[in-house]
Amino acid sequence: NGTRLWGTYFGGVNDEEAWAVACDASNAIYCTGFSASTTNIATVGTYQQVLDGPSDAYVAKFSPNGVNRLWCTYYGGNQTENGTDITVFPTGEIILAGNTTSSTGIASVGAYQLFAGSADDGFVARLNQTGNRVWGTFFGGNDAEYIDGLQISTTGNILFAGSTLSTNQIATPGAWQVNSNNINVYDAYVAMFNLSGNRLAATYYGGTSNDNCYSMCQDLQGNIYLTGVTTSTDSMGTSGTHLSTFAGGQDVFLAKMCMMAKPGISPTGPSFICVGDTLVISSPASSYSYLWSLGSTTNSMVVEDTTSSGTYYFYVTISDGLGCSVSSDSSIVVIDICSSVAEQECEMEIFPNPKQNNSDLY
Repeated sequence: NGTRLWGTYFGGVNDEEAWAVACDASNAIYCTGFSASTTNIATVGTYQQVLDGPSDAYVAKFSPNGVNRLWCTYYGGNQTENGTDITVFPTGEIILAGNTTSSTGIASVGAYQLFAGSADDGFVARLNQTGNRVWGTFFGGNDAEYIDGLQISTTGNILFAGSTLSTNQIATPGAWQVNSNNINVYDAYVAMFNLSGNRLAATYYGGTSNDNCYSMCQDLQGNIYLTGVTTSTDSMGTSGTHLSTFAGGQDVFLAKMCMMAKPGISPTGPSFICVGDTLVISSPASSYSYLWSLGSTTNSMVVEDTTSSGTYYFYVTISDGLGCSVSSDSSIVVIDICSSVAEQECEMEIFPNPKQNNSDLY
């Protein structure tokens, strides 16, 4: 009803800011931002207990009633960091994202990007339930990057978005926008990493002027929505939407990106059948429209009229009805000419009769 239940300060002798907050399945509270204090921040047993640069990012965990700081760790290197977003698994593991100007203290051994790409990079880190690092990585190209949105995807991967001036190290092959639209101006971007900290996919999103992404979310079908501000007069609006052309000054942009989860099919194969036999291949995906490689539009397809031997590949494409679609891997079916052996009944006659007890009989 709008009544305050509790409130607490959190900080040391210098400046602190909090930029994001999240909760786990037990209603414990996690916040992140930056700290310039050398006291009253980190707790014993966490990943980083001492301030490294002029200011570091931090992750602090509080009890649901706000009474206890359960633990807190700095996260940073020899310059400045800011934790800009945080998300927590139901198990209590944490994904932290932010911005860094450091060249040390960010990436872990074997990380996706071990070294800073420029003086301003993004970073992503995974921490366990006790505030110790599992892995950390830089994210950035030859110019500045900022991360301003973070989420665990419907498939359990890490999604984050932000703004970049870089012309390299951002997008992956086959993405919506592989290259920056202009140099020395910001493009939005969105990237997906797996839980081991490796990049799976990423794309620029922008026009010929500045485009800055400040937030993102994902729907139940896996599609991603980006929003922010733009001064681009091109590439940001599509026909038939609320406002397809630039209105002037600085506009908000809202965009939907297709990143639906790849559908599974069963059996994946190889499946072996005989010429003339049939096989049912199905997909457990729901709430979509289906188009199989043989033309079927239901969630299963019957492979029949198999009159020729060989190896065949069948797949399904699912669509959400709003312009997003994705195809499955192929189910491999091997069709062969099969021959059967019928069991025959026969009578065996032994001669001479063994009752004669002749030693030369076998």
